[in-house]
Amino acid sequence: MWQALSTIQLCFVNRVLYEVLMEKTSSALWK
Repeated sequence: MWQALSTIQLCFVNRVLYEVLMEKTSSALWK
């Protein structure tokens, strides 16, 4: 149970970080 939970959390965190990174990169490119 805990293993699955931590895996889901990891995926979620990675997804959020990726989204933020892409947003920053996109806005930097458009300037």
